This record gives sequence, structure tokens and C-alpha cells, in this order.
Amino acid sequence: MTETVFENPYSNLFFDVLARAKEQGASDIHIQPERDGVQVRFRIHGELVRGKWIPEPHKTIFLQEAKRLSHCSIGISGRAQDTRFSLSELALDVRVNLIPSLQGEKLVFRLLDQGRNFSMNTLGLLDDAIAAISNALQSSNGVCLITGPTGSGKTTLLYSALESLDRSGMNIVTIEDPVEYSFPGITQVQVSHRLSFADSLCAILRQDPDVILVGEVRDHETAELCFQAAATGHLVLSTLHANNAVEVIRRLQGLGLSNDTVTSCLRFSSAQRLLQKICSHCSEAITDHNIISKNAEGNFRKRAKGCSRCKNGLTGMVPILEYMKWEDGDLKKPVQSLKELAMNRAAMGEVDTYEALAV
Repeated sequence: MTETVFENPYSNLFFDVLARAKEQGASDIHIQPERDGVQVRFRIHGELVRGKWIPEPHKTIFLQEAKRLSHCSIGISGRAQDTRFSLSELALDVRVNLIPSLQGEKLVFRLLDQGRNFSMNTLGLLDDAIAAISNALQSSNGVCLITGPTGSGKTTLLYSALESLDRSGMNIVTIEDPVEYSFPGITQVQVSHRLSFADSLCAILRQDPDVILVGEVRDHETAELCFQAAATGHLVLSTLHANNAVEVIRRLQGLGLSNDTVTSCLRFSSAQRLLQKICSHCSEAITDHNIISKNAEGNFRKRAKGCSRCKNGLTGMVPILEYMKWEDGDLKKPVQSLKELAMNRAAMGEVDTYEALAV
């Protein structure tokens, strides 16, 4: 991956933005041109917060420098661009998207920490969810699907699942768009306009794989190939867009798969969400039983303004995972729904009751 070199005041300003984002634990940076300047914002714990303001006299030069340092083409305007670069000083890989807007070209950076450790035990999932995923990964064949909206931690969960496997005795191959992190001992394939998910999967099946990770099931052809691979003795991990674990089956049927094909090969189906974890030191306890479900009991907490131990009342993200698993030759319905899981986390004082009710 290309390294970025900083050599003038504007490039140093750009580096300062990246350094501050890393220091504050941001997942994304938005460099957004406005009429009278540039607003820099960081996404921290799921929320966009204001960062540095670049006044209008420096707007054009700063945007041009940010574009150049991001390895976007300077000679191209009025068109979207996607690039990547790395910063060894900050141990960051940065994924870049540029899009033209009315006030100028907006850049959004996804920050990928090179030193990040992927482990099932550090995700924050409850023990039963970790056990269910681990059991599914012991299957010699079948399809395991993780669903959820963008930014719900699907890729992190899949990468953590890969980390838990014995790579020395397996041929593990991934098909991704884009490849976010590099894993030793795993063959990772980058999808492009010349190499689709389906084309990659067809080729990989001739490479004697044991486990295949497909970044996303997007269409009938990819879905069919995934389930064919599972039926012929491969374990396939992937993501899908669905609202809950049960809806996965209807979504697959909507992509043209038969009910028999789905139920015979689907080993694990889940839906994940990330909730904002509130600070236990400055949040306020409430016991208003008029705004919580009838079955929920205990002390609930709501977001506070913040203290020295948190950022704006938040201390991170809490994952909740609703899942169906293969048991006794059948898929068992989830014991708890996403809503119930969220309310349980609220009862434990980890998340805001109002946010839990919104799941």
C-alpha cells in the first residue's frame, strides 16, 4: 500500500487531522466543504462530532492537498474516486472515497488500525453468542450468515471468526470488496470490475478450499454458488442485508433459492447491531417503567454530558447478536430478539434505555 509523505503546512495540517482522529478513536473522518470553509468531522462511537474548521481562504488549497495526499487523481474533477494509502507513523491504513458536491469535493476516510487485534473474546458479545458462532465454525460444511446495516460490525465479526480457526491445517480464502485487513496464512482476493464475487467464487472452488469468506451475498448467482459450495463440502461465511435472523431465509428465497436448499445448508443465521455504551460514572439512573417493556426490570440509565473518563458520555460500542443455529437437523428460532437483547443491556446499565427501545 502506498505511503503518504507530508512536506508543507497544508499537508502537516492534514496529518494533524488524521493524528487527532486516531487519538480520539474515530472510525471515519469527513472532510466536508462548505460555502465559507471546510468542516472536518470525526465519527466516534457511532456519532459524528465536529473537529477542526478550515476557514475559506485556505479551503481550496487544503482540499487539493487532501486530495493529493489521499492519492486521488488531481486532474480528475466532477467524478467519484476510491483510493487507499497507509501511514506507518500512525499505524493506519486509510480507505478513501471522494465525491463531488455543490460546495466542492467531499472526502471520507475509513481508518483501519494496522495493530488491531481480532478476537471473539474481545468483541463484547455475550458468552452464548460466542459459543453459538464457535460451534457453527466447527461444521465441515454449510453457510454461516451475518446480517445487519452498514457499520454494525459484520466484517469485524467475520474477521474474528477467521482468527479463531486453525489456519495451519486449512486452506482459507476470502473474496472481499474491498480487502480491509491483511491476514497471514489466508488467501485474500480483491473484487474489481473485472473480477466479480461470482467469478472469484467459481475460480476459488477449483483451488481446494476448506473455508471461504464471501464479503457479501448480493445477487442470485453469488447466493447459488455459496450454497452449492456448502453442499459440496465447504464452509462458507458471508454477510447479507436483512432486518433479523429469521428474515435471512426469506431474503435468500427472494434471491431465487429454494426453501430446501436454504434449510439444508444454512448452519448459522444472525443479525447484529452496535449500541452506544454509556459511561457508568456520569450517566443518570432512571426507573421510569412507563417507557420500558413490561418484562424489563432493574435500574436503567440515560446518556450524560460526559466526564474525564468518557467522550461525551460514551465509552464505546456494545454489540448485540440475535441468532438461529443448526440443531437436531433443523434451524432453531432465536431465543431472544434484538429488541430483547437491547433491553437486557439497558437493564445492565450499559446502554441508554431510549436507544434500546429504538432497535
